Amino acid sequence: MTLLRREPNVFTEADYPILADRVAIPCAVGPHIHDFIELALVVAGRAVHRTADGDRMIIPGQVVAVRPGSWHAYLRPERCTVINVYVGPRLLLTDLAWCLAHPSLVRLLLHGGASTDALAPDRLAEVTGWLDQLARPRRDRPEPGPEEAIVRRSLLGCALGRLAGLTIASAGTSMITQPVQLALTAMTGDLARPWTVAELARAAAVSPSRLHRLFRTEVGSTPLGWLTRSRAERFAVLLLGSDDPIAAIGRAVGWPDPNYASRRFRQVYGISPSDYRHRLAFDRIGS
Repeated sequence: MTLLRREPNVFTEADYPILADRVAIPCAVGPHIHDFIELALVVAGRAVHRTADGDRMIIPGQVVAVRPGSWHAYLRPERCTVINVYVGPRLLLTDLAWCLAHPSLVRLLLHGGASTDALAPDRLAEVTGWLDQLARPRRDRPEPGPEEAIVRRSLLGCALGRLAGLTIASAGTSMITQPVQLALTAMTGDLARPWTVAELARAAAVSPSRLHRLFRTEVGSTPLGWLTRSRAERFAVLLLGSDDPIAAIGRAVGWPDPNYASRRFRQVYGISPSDYRHRLAFDRIGS
């Protein structure tokens, strides 16, 4: 059985949820998971990046994104260094909602994609400079506050502007239009609600059939398919961060029937919630 390790939440209560860290990978890093969106930009060397979708060699200038609750690993690193960027998942529908107008960023951030090409050396140096400012040691960062939030958001925005020019392999092919964004925001804001497509369509101010078509085109799934994935991600995060009974976690995300919850979770992650929890070792990567 493959052991999964949990990387704890990197944000304090006072933090604006955008941070970064420059990380050398001198040896293989086993499968691990976390409760935020992680972007990993390779700045030197190379490694094999492994996810549930398979293995991919990554080289300088390439970027990968991992959604909350999903696992990834690094194999056979060769003098590899990455800059990890940590983003609170709710920002994608609030302060970073502008990303949803860019197809490459939709595939990267909303679906957890990976680039098939790489930034040119000059662009990589430019992006690395911005992200290194985000990656300052905590002792050297200004106190959290509105001004610092603007700085972090702006530095990440500059980097994402360059990453938007990459080709991203993932589901979904389009920018996210306002009706779909409204439906995503409604679901994210109240995952436990027993949503129907008709209710989501009213929230999005379009017909159910139009909302269904828009989701298929822009997101690559149905509205309720996206809801299942979002609930499963939240389920996985709660499995990481609490000792609550699995049945209670299911109720918290909108799946009051434990058997139904287990089937839906397995649909997304390929294993049951109990197996997922048993495979976790709560140790910090590199400890």
